[in-house]
Amino acid sequence: MVDTELKQPESSLLTMRRLRMKAESLNRAIVSDIKPYLNEGDKRSFRQLPDSRSGSDLFYIATTCTALMSLVLGDALDDVYEPGRKQDIISMIIDQLMCDPWDSARLPKDNAFTAVIVLRTVAMLFKKGLVSKRKLQRRAKSSGGLRFRNKSLLEIAEDLSANAPESMRVGKYPPNPAIGYWFVDAISDLPFNVTPDKWLRLAEWGSHEFLRQISFISANNHSMMDPIAMAMASCMLARIHKQAETDASIQQGISGKLPSMAELRHGVLTFFDMQSESGIWERYFPLFHYSDVGANYCWCFEVLEAVLNEFDDLVVNDVVLTKLGKTIVWCNEYRLRYRTEESTYCGWNSGGRLSTLSTGMPECWATAIVHAFLIRLRNALSKNMQSTVLEKYGISAVQTGLLKTKRWDDILDSDVLILEKRQSLKETIWSHIVEPLRSGESSFWCSDAKISTRSILLFGPSGTAKTTLVRALAEAIDWPILEITPWEFLNNGIGNIYSRANEVFDDLLDLTGVVILFDEVDALVQSRDVSDKEPRLDVTRQFLTTSMLPRLAKLHDRGKILFFMNTNFKKNFDPAITGPGRFDMLLCVGPPSWNSKKTSLNTLLPVAAQPNWRMAVEKIDGWLRPDQNLMDTLEHSTYAEMKAFLRHILDSSREQTLVGALDEIGSTNFVNEVRTWGNYISLRTGTSIRDDFENDRKASRIQ
Repeated sequence: MVDTELKQPESSLLTMRRLRMKAESLNRAIVSDIKPYLNEGDKRSFRQLPDSRSGSDLFYIATTCTALMSLVLGDALDDVYEPGRKQDIISMIIDQLMCDPWDSARLPKDNAFTAVIVLRTVAMLFKKGLVSKRKLQRRAKSSGGLRFRNKSLLEIAEDLSANAPESMRVGKYPPNPAIGYWFVDAISDLPFNVTPDKWLRLAEWGSHEFLRQISFISANNHSMMDPIAMAMASCMLARIHKQAETDASIQQGISGKLPSMAELRHGVLTFFDMQSESGIWERYFPLFHYSDVGANYCWCFEVLEAVLNEFDDLVVNDVVLTKLGKTIVWCNEYRLRYRTEESTYCGWNSGGRLSTLSTGMPECWATAIVHAFLIRLRNALSKNMQSTVLEKYGISAVQTGLLKTKRWDDILDSDVLILEKRQSLKETIWSHIVEPLRSGESSFWCSDAKISTRSILLFGPSGTAKTTLVRALAEAIDWPILEITPWEFLNNGIGNIYSRANEVFDDLLDLTGVVILFDEVDALVQSRDVSDKEPRLDVTRQFLTTSMLPRLAKLHDRGKILFFMNTNFKKNFDPAITGPGRFDMLLCVGPPSWNSKKTSLNTLLPVAAQPNWRMAVEKIDGWLRPDQNLMDTLEHSTYAEMKAFLRHILDSSREQTLVGALDEIGSTNFVNEVRTWGNYISLRTGTSIRDDFENDRKASRIQ
């Protein structure tokens, strides 16, 4: 038996990377594999086989639904349908589904198999925002069916849930956990209320099937065991557990009536233990019989798709990784290529029909199912690789689901000059990063979805809160933040800096939905240009800068994370580093303006000093505004410098509040304090640092 203990040895990360790479390689063909099956008669539904007929009067329901689910999972619908018509086409498909008799391959009309496949498809479309609740509530004007005549999709789901598990029966065959899982997966995402008593009936049935199969397998009863049914029952019960976690009424109803998640996980691991040497699983009992083509079985790739959806943490188990590796080998070895006069078809055959298998003909639904498995595998590997990497760097991967903006709101704003136009720094970052993420650019785990603005170089004097700004942004979008300092590259010694850099960037490429901050890494990206004023870089640092170029470009091109790099002065950076393809925005972070400081001066003060802080602002403004030099000091003091100065004023007084301290010190003494302080701020007039800053202010750009 498979060891049920989940392990995360260091070697597992490398194994997961290799497996994901192989899965991605196969999955890249999802569009070219499925698109040739488009029905030429309607340009929206899909045919079963390369030699299946096209026609506006032909609608292959189960095949079309399976293809749609795979394309939805892979965010690939836009690559199959005409640009801009996806929403309309999906709407027409739903209309056609509601008018057609649900009798896949001459099954009885309105049979449970077809009904559940349709419901699972529309649930995925609804979850992606491609189908409205109103559409799901609309009743068909006519229906070729009997049981579901004149019912909406939501009413059909209600009908099936009210009569479960008997409603999961097809013909004379008993209710099957595979159909049960697909149904539970569908109703979990559909917008209607499934009452606790209905969840209880599903839970009791699923528990009975799971325990029955565990008993047969433990007894080695080959005539009765069905590992496929056991695994699908495990997935069904795992989903019910998840529903119960979010609904106390469901939790109360099923409490103590379900196997634990540990038991369900053991069942799934037992399923993996029964994999054949070929990399797939044997067939056991059929779901039902088609009248014209014979028995229909739940194919092992349908099981794997469900298992990886419900138990994605199992991919960190070394034995499971080995088993999945064998399955990927099978996918490579048994991928078919079939030519017709019109097109070339590539994909897989489930082996259900000897006539198509013997001719090397792939099937649309089987090809779609394999791609759905590959997508789920990539997602599971990516999420667990992310957890492993973040844990390696001591970062928590737990997300709250809350967008906490207080820290962001409290940061004092500054102006940024882009194309000679002054803009708010915070508004510029927010509009280019946060707003696109909130409007839908959040499905980065699968497919080729990428973040539009994904990399920013922040440069400006020390003390301008660049690091604080990035940390607050990560908190506002609820993404983990990983801060990379030179120590990460040097902690194995200077002699291993290049191998360590490879390791660090390999780790970063495993991440999705994370903010990376390269802080204080100027030495890694210094300019290689030689001038009379600047010393020549040694060979080691020249090579290091050169080696960073492709690493940053690769990180940028993957488009799955946000990364920032902070430095004090842009002139120190190699021009190739700051070019397009590595950084999307270059932003000079200056001190907050005096207007910004005075509207949020309370954020710079201890709590005890804050009462009547606006009166303190009025006093400071009135005392200093007549002197332009003093106003320049206020304008060019950094966040940290201003905070330290106010602390000094408070410490110089016996009063606790700032306004009290100012009254005690008086205007003359305060003006002298500011004049003295102005001689020590980093951006004081006449210094090389001020000159560099004025030049840097003109270098902000969006590229």
